Amino acid sequence: MSKILDFVIAVRCNTENTYSEFHLGNVYNNLGQTIASKIGITSISGANKLLTSSGVIHAFVRHGTQKSEDERGQVGITNEDFDYLSDILSNPTDITLGDKMNRKKEDTIIFSKKIKGKVYNVIMCVVKSNKEKTLIFNTMFIKK
Repeated sequence: MSKILDFVIAVRCNTENTYSEFHLGNVYNNLGQTIASKIGITSISGANKLLTSSGVIHAFVRHGTQKSEDERGQVGITNEDFDYLSDILSNPTDITLGDKMNRKKEDTIIFSKKIKGKVYNVIMCVVKSNKEKTLIFNTMFIKK
């Protein structure tokens, strides 16, 4: 079992809903340059990537049941799908600019990757603080 999967399981078992974070590494220079050229968000190289407990909970609330996901042409996520998170964020097959649908109207980046016949989409929110940028996990959904 991976450390990411351990984190996801711990978050889902936490009945007190205490906030926690899991550091997913930093954005490598090549990926930062790709993001800048494809969607115009600059200064991402070196940014921290974070998976938060609130992001995990949100993902399961919005995309964790097969019935609601069937209506969207998607597959309900499972704990094990988070094992792909590092690979999707480090080696995406596509990167697009997402909507500014979050409460702070921050940029979002959609990282997509086809894995085992399904397209995994991870939305990361770009948070700027003290001249430093952080990519924070927003949600994940899977297209059939």
